[in-house]
Amino acid sequence: MGLSTFGHTAPESFKQGMISVKAESVVMWKCSSYGNKTCNFNDDSESLRRQLTAVGAPAFGNDDCNKYADCHKCITATEGNVKCGWCLGDTLNYKGIGKTSYKCGGFQAGKPYNFTCGIDFRTTDCKGYACDLGTKKCSISDDGQFPDLPSCADNCNKVVPYAKCNG
Repeated sequence: MGLSTFGHTAPESFKQGMISVKAESVVMWKCSSYGNKTCNFNDDSESLRRQLTAVGAPAFGNDDCNKYADCHKCITATEGNVKCGWCLGDTLNYKGIGKTSYKCGGFQAGKPYNFTCGIDFRTTDCKGYACDLGTKKCSISDDGQFPDLPSCADNCNKVVPYAKCNG
């Protein structure tokens, strides 16, 4: 079974979601008791093994800061001798791995980061701009989603709020 997110437009197939850089995809396997009653999830494909190892928190350089999903918790956290920082307005892109869904990443003073943050990497505060989906307007916030008003306004107009279900 597979699940693939794709932003505002759906992929034509699960495979398209898996190979796209726009999608987050999850694959779940279950061993079937049908037939020979044995399961073998091994695959000789080196590229498949490489892709499967990139799923989950430990694959991203064992960055313990990835567990923080809130800016305030992130910038005040320290994991051993590693300080945590928040990627405001984007997600972290790890060297050798690529873009992730994580916003909180660890760093050591005097050492180069193992990742890039495309917009604004924060280590001391979370101030920025937040989008009100109901009014499609941006306002300053202590827990910002975007570092400046133009990037907030641009993204706020593109966001489609979730539809409410009846029944």
